[in-house]
Amino acid sequence: MKTIYFALLFSLIHVSIFAQCCPYMNAFEISPAVPCSNQETHLLTTVTTPNLGQYFGYEIQQNGNTFTITACYSQGFLTLLETFNEVVDLGILPVGTYEYEYIALLSEMTDTTECFTTIYDQNQVVGNFTVIDCGNPDDVQAEFLIGDISCFGVNDGSIQINATGGIPPYQYSIDGVNFQMSPDFLNLAAGEYNVTIMDADGVYTFQNLIIEEALEFLIDAGPDLFWELNTTYTLNAAISMPSDNVNWSPALGLSCVSCLVTEAIPPAPMCYTIAATNQNGCIAFDEICFVLPDKVEDINTFSFQIYPNPTSTFLNIELKKVEDKNFEIQLLNIKSQTVFGQTLNASNKNHQINVSDMPNGIYLIQIISNSLIYSQKFVKL
Repeated sequence: MKTIYFALLFSLIHVSIFAQCCPYMNAFEISPAVPCSNQETHLLTTVTTPNLGQYFGYEIQQNGNTFTITACYSQGFLTLLETFNEVVDLGILPVGTYEYEYIALLSEMTDTTECFTTIYDQNQVVGNFTVIDCGNPDDVQAEFLIGDISCFGVNDGSIQINATGGIPPYQYSIDGVNFQMSPDFLNLAAGEYNVTIMDADGVYTFQNLIIEEALEFLIDAGPDLFWELNTTYTLNAAISMPSDNVNWSPALGLSCVSCLVTEAIPPAPMCYTIAATNQNGCIAFDEICFVLPDKVEDINTFSFQIYPNPTSTFLNIELKKVEDKNFEIQLLNIKSQTVFGQTLNASNKNHQINVSDMPNGIYLIQIISNSLIYSQKFVKL
């Protein structure tokens, strides 16, 4: 007889193996290592059979504080070994010391119903463990760190949870359906979230939290103007919140590119774009165009419609009037970077752009027709 001792945290399990083979009794462990009287207790088993055998299941009997578990295995016809990691559920047990005997039967039969009655070899393990009183755990408590949206229309909200009490480990959800082990939820949109925390005992706690939308950061460069040669114009941009970073482009003909109010002497019909950044790093932009007087009809009558706005997949563009055979469409992000550009035929008044792969945020769509630029904003969700 070979005797092996396994130390499991605070408990001592005595394991006795009565034969080397067969099956091979590899490892036996109580989980959790020191069970509490309000937790499920399991016996984790690792058994190896010769010749690529099979595992058919177990039968369990309890007599007082003693468990007898009889498991059935079979051996195959090949020379390779097969290892089985199985879990025996011992249930929720009162405080006390318990013994178990795990008997592994080896059968030549492959029929489950005959496995327990056609035995030609067996091995067994005996052990003991202690269930303790862990007391009544406190209710699950939590502190929440909420990160509101930094820039209007950008999904960068966050919820971070610090849970205590109950029985760890915890699982977390912000919709009551999908749970995760991480307490951090990132890249969230503005809105209300039903935060649920579940501990290891299946005890829930709930909290409704709101991620606030940021105020929209806006800038207005003013209405378009008629262009005259060698004429000085005052550009006076209005902004919805303070900014210490303003930039006009192009710089051609401007007295100050970093001022909200600047003098402009445009050398030809052209457009200026102003971009500003607030303290959160949000960017707003607008443009003002200088056009020839004979383009006034185009300014007053040309228009286009975009829908849906906001959108998460496709942006539809419907032209109301355009005289050029071809026109150019550009999409600019909040950093005034061109993320999409395409030349289209004006004979088709309806066009569609796939924006599903673009990051969420605010964009500017520009249509360049007959040397003029027409703009609208849209939000990608």
